[in-house]
Amino acid sequence: MTVSKLFQPIKLGDVDLKHRVVIPPLTRFRANKQHILLPIVKEMYAQRASMPGTLLIAEGTFIDPRAEGYPFVPGIWSDEQIAAWKEVTSAVHKKGSFIYLQLGALGRNAYAAVINAQNYDLVGASDIPAPECPQIPGTPEENPPPQPLTIPEIKEYCTISFYSRITHHTSQKTREFFQMFVVTETESRKEKQ
Repeated sequence: MTVSKLFQPIKLGDVDLKHRVVIPPLTRFRANKQHILLPIVKEMYAQRASMPGTLLIAEGTFIDPRAEGYPFVPGIWSDEQIAAWKEVTSAVHKKGSFIYLQLGALGRNAYAAVINAQNYDLVGASDIPAPECPQIPGTPEENPPPQPLTIPEIKEYCTISFYSRITHHTSQKTREFFQMFVVTETESRKEKQ
């Protein structure tokens, strides 16, 4: 009997996976008010990595306070947040598995009340509000239109604040990819204006 391709090994970049079952990013709201992972998260990811050679893609994680907008979602900009993620990645690697982090910035999908409480503006690619954005009890029913980011703001948002902190803790390949993405996206947007 032939083994399904789902359970056959595959090479993904420079990672050798033992099978093709991948744990996708799942937002769990398991961080504290400072966006630091709760201790249970380490156990959760370690359990899902128990089959050696598994690929896990960690939940969407805010790259900067300006990129947040939901409570209790993890971040990756402070030393404390990075330390918590290092515990998670170490636990996954000890199981013989692999983990990647899904980086995120909410933009217009942020709760205006949450981002404004941090003394930041609700921003987005345009001034079009997010459709049917779910609300936190006690906040206005609709988000206001976001402030559109300019090209210089996009570059500052990505390269100066976030890029320097995130890539300090990542591999050369990740830094090159991130830099390529930032340049490609901002130049593409510039051409459209």
